[in-house]
Amino acid sequence: MITYFSNYPDNLEVRQIETIDALFQGKGITNYASITPSVLRRISKKLSVNVLITGIIQQAGETKRLSAQLYKTKTAVIFKSFEIDGPAEVEKIFQITDSLRKMVTNFLIISVMEKEIVTDFRPLISTKYPEAYKYYWYGNQAFYDKSRDFSTAKDYYLKAIEIDTNFTEAMRMLVYSYDKLGLPEIAKEWSVRLYRKRDQLLPLQKLYVNAIHTAYFGEILATINCWKSIIEYDDQMPVAYGNLAFYYIQLQQYDKQST
Repeated sequence: MITYFSNYPDNLEVRQIETIDALFQGKGITNYASITPSVLRRISKKLSVNVLITGIIQQAGETKRLSAQLYKTKTAVIFKSFEIDGPAEVEKIFQITDSLRKMVTNFLIISVMEKEIVTDFRPLISTKYPEAYKYYWYGNQAFYDKSRDFSTAKDYYLKAIEIDTNFTEAMRMLVYSYDKLGLPEIAKEWSVRLYRKRDQLLPLQKLYVNAIHTAYFGEILATINCWKSIIEYDDQMPVAYGNLAFYYIQLQQYDKQST
């Protein structure tokens, strides 16, 4: 894992095993299984890292279990765990470690990119593919840039969906991109594709999908009710208030646009 992360294209800063071992030995620790949260905090501070990864290899009969835990270094509290089982044969261990490494890597990369996404949209993103997430991120940059490059945004969203065909948030933004490009019929087609996936979505994701679908195929009051439902679900989402105001303006009910 250390070798892989050290050579990762995004230039993640990774501490080498010699440095880590030296710190543990300096604390008189030879058995990593006995490490306490307080020790992890101190070691992490000396390493100047944001995330500390620990792991365990266990074997029961013909099965090996590899697990990894990700700690927030400020609190030494586990915020994500991974676990994978596989055959105990030596020749198979690399397949297991590769799978675990991929799971950890994807999570970390997405966590970094997530910080650049509008807060309102973060709960809507379900993809586990970093490349898909990256193209979605690029699409948002083009969509919300001052130049409002909807054509470029559309191309990036399509690339994201090509990688992850169930990336519903990229589909949602693709609908808006086609609409902004003056292609409402294509936007409607993608809205229908998105709506067909609603049963596999989390509650908030489903509310957003309902809102965009009713905008094309329902009455304006139904769309308003969708945005009200989103606000009831989470009243700290500025995007929802903005969309609700937009539809009240369409009805010329200006006194309601801020409620």
